[in-house]
Amino acid sequence: STPQNCIGSLGSIRREKWHNVTADLSFNTVFNGSAPTGVYTETKFKAPSNIADYYFTRMRGFIRPTASGNYRFQITGDDRTELWINSAGTSSTNIVKICDITGFTGEHETSKYSTQTSGNVYLQANKDYYIELRHREWTGADHFNVRWRTPSSSSYVTIPGSVLKPWTCAYNATQALAAAQPVSLQASPDNNKVMLQWSAAQGMSNNVFLVERLNTETNEFDIIGSVEPQQDDDFAHMYTTYDNQPDLGENAYRVRAVRHDGSDVMSPIAKVLFTDLSGVTVFPNPTREYVEVALTPLLGRSAQVLVSEVTGRVLFTQDVLEVTEQPERVDLNGLPEGTYFITVRADGFRDVVRPVVVRR
Repeated sequence: STPQNCIGSLGSIRREKWHNVTADLSFNTVFNGSAPTGVYTETKFKAPSNIADYYFTRMRGFIRPTASGNYRFQITGDDRTELWINSAGTSSTNIVKICDITGFTGEHETSKYSTQTSGNVYLQANKDYYIELRHREWTGADHFNVRWRTPSSSSYVTIPGSVLKPWTCAYNATQALAAAQPVSLQASPDNNKVMLQWSAAQGMSNNVFLVERLNTETNEFDIIGSVEPQQDDDFAHMYTTYDNQPDLGENAYRVRAVRHDGSDVMSPIAKVLFTDLSGVTVFPNPTREYVEVALTPLLGRSAQVLVSEVTGRVLFTQDVLEVTEQPERVDLNGLPEGTYFITVRADGFRDVVRPVVVRR
């Protein structure tokens, strides 16, 4: 069961918030990945509305009913919201999901999903039960509310602080597992993506690697993905993942290996420069037989020129081993009249696409 010093006094419940999580991650990855960036106390089992975008919330604590009997729980939330409970006692590990919103609801929309309302949950009077609300906000409206119907009532009301106790222990106070430092992080351009590779040795059972990129506006690292570690032996492993949407300019990355207690070790920071190809020109346009593609921004580099239909289907690719000041001629003589797209691709650069009209 939960240590007694983790159970606070009646009157409130703990709300934890993880800010600026733009990657599509699971609740467990976020909650086990790092300590929350904000911790708050709420006197009802609900959160303030419309406070931010791209964040996770966990409200956790204990519920202490004043009467024995069957209780029903009901949630509203925007976006994904889940309610978990241990109907046997105070352990935070033996919990069961009893309510679930996979999309979103309005603040007072209680019947959009059949899973918003639980079945009967039998609780004893004056006994503590662990309870946890999980919430994921993307963009737009954000809120959640936990209501219950007591044995003596026919209606649902927001659970008041008078029957709630906060979780008071330090973040994720479980036995720490060893975490091997990710080493030799390499960031390299791969067409219009960034390939990230690193190695790590043993001791990673049940941990996670969080891949982060520096946000130049906030000067903080944002999570852009996660990678599950190898768990089969004690040998070093190589890991590879991609940033599919790097920013223009310099991109700085790091990988964080996380223990279950929230402590972590960092890789060295790796940087890669991504620029655009706005100086690429295609002429003549319209054309009948060919186009010249001026690749001046790529002097001395290799590149690819792709010709595609308006549907996106690539018709053919022309490799340029080394760009010179002489434009690259692309033969379009065999194409029927219509509109096509010329795409120029090179490592470390964003793709540039130019429309071209072929006339007959």
